[in-house]
Amino acid sequence: LSEGRAWVYSPDGSLLAGALPNGTVRVLNAVTGDELFATSGGHGAELRISTFWSPSGDRFLTVGADDVAKVWDAATGEVVFDLQGHTDHVSSVAWSPDGTRLVAVGGEAGRGIVKIWQVGDDGAWEESLSVEEEVLSCVDWSLDGTRLATGATSGTITLRDVETGEASHSLAGQLTNV
Repeated sequence: LSEGRAWVYSPDGSLLAGALPNGTVRVLNAVTGDELFATSGGHGAELRISTFWSPSGDRFLTVGADDVAKVWDAATGEVVFDLQGHTDHVSSVAWSPDGTRLVAVGGEAGRGIVKIWQVGDDGAWEESLSVEEEVLSCVDWSLDGTRLATGATSGTITLRDVETGEASHSLAGQLTNV
């Protein structure tokens, strides 16, 4: 396990996934430690963001230095589909609580971008929210899936409506980026 950057349990605790420095993700049986598979040829570069499991545990998500998010089948280790749309740095990703949407945030040309994808069995399609503010560094969903909390490099946290992107609250004055 020491070779992975970050190890994350699947939602049911039966699997453990870890991102290796070469861009490979290893998936292990969490009880025995036996390797079930290792991804190959995914990003072709270092993983920028480690593994994120879908709420159901049947898929996981990675983001590489290529700024492409990939959704993988947790049973086979095969890429299900790519989530493209960011043209610059992707700094954070999150699954919606019901597993039907993914969000990625980052920065493009000094402004923040929020990309949301509807995720289905046959792929994903983009629902982009362009947030012409500062570069964003983190994101998470509200438990009911109706709001996003985005954190900016300035230290500002903004709560926004998922459908419109409209900000409802901003919490400024954090000491460092969030």
